[in-house]
Amino acid sequence: VLVHTEILNFLEKDGAVFDAVVGMGILHHCILDLEKTLRLIAARLSPQGRGFFWEPNRKNPVVRFLFGTSLGRRW
Repeated sequence: VLVHTEILNFLEKDGAVFDAVVGMGILHHCILDLEKTLRLIAARLSPQGRGFFWEPNRKNPVVRFLFGTSLGRRW
């Protein structure tokens, strides 16, 4: 919840516009208000800006390695 609050507080402030927003494994932390979070991110993108997000998926072999093996968890 703390991460979600910090993200929303940052996005709700007036300020910078970005050409790109990149997030790895963050959207599932915003699930309680995902629609609001995505609207705020979109509002911060420049007219040609893009958002790129990667979320863990247990069916993905890379994710299975990272979360399912002791070697992967060391990274």
